[in-house]
Amino acid sequence: MKIFKLVLILLMFGTVAAHAKTLSINQQRFEIKTTHGETDEGFEQDNLELYRGDKKLLTHTQRLSTGDCSILTIELGDYEVKNNQLTFYSYWAAGDRQGLWTFPYGVRKQVYLVDSKGMVKLISAVVYVEDTISNPLETNPDQDYLQFLTIQPKSPKDKLALNNYIQQMQTRYKARFVHGQERTQLIKEVKSKLASQIAVETKGWKEDFGQNVRL
Repeated sequence: MKIFKLVLILLMFGTVAAHAKTLSINQQRFEIKTTHGETDEGFEQDNLELYRGDKKLLTHTQRLSTGDCSILTIELGDYEVKNNQLTFYSYWAAGDRQGLWTFPYGVRKQVYLVDSKGMVKLISAVVYVEDTISNPLETNPDQDYLQFLTIQPKSPKDKLALNNYIQQMQTRYKARFVHGQERTQLIKEVKSKLASQIAVETKGWKEDFGQNVRL
């Protein structure tokens, strides 16, 4: 009966702890807890939560899938411990049978340093992402600004559109936006780290969505 009450209480808060793993970073003890819950919109979400003692330090999305009969999006994440650093990786992909909402697509890498006192500090965050800054049903993101991620903008208007896009993405994703070779390396690294999850979660997407997908 007590166990049932505990589960009921956890469900009322919308999150249930699945399991915890102990980490030792710079001779400091942490726990990574995997939790399962729902977003405000009712989509299931798995998170990775970092704890030191009873204090939650940060939360990272491990899996979040949203969509309907036409649109499907996926966010995947994982972590890696190396020396005194804890790195989180994120990947986004989207498909739409109507070809209207294939956003977001991209990758992010966040690196945290753990000092000798157990303090966790973000020292690097980089992102490359193709997303919308307005309703794609009213504008064309590819023509308005996304094309300038691969094609050099020429006019002042085009340069302003690109700069505005980058600033909004850096704010939204809390990371520095990268271009060129740095972008290529970031995409390769994150896709390599999350390869197995990506393969499972996006299996059959190209067949289902055809050209209307960003992977």
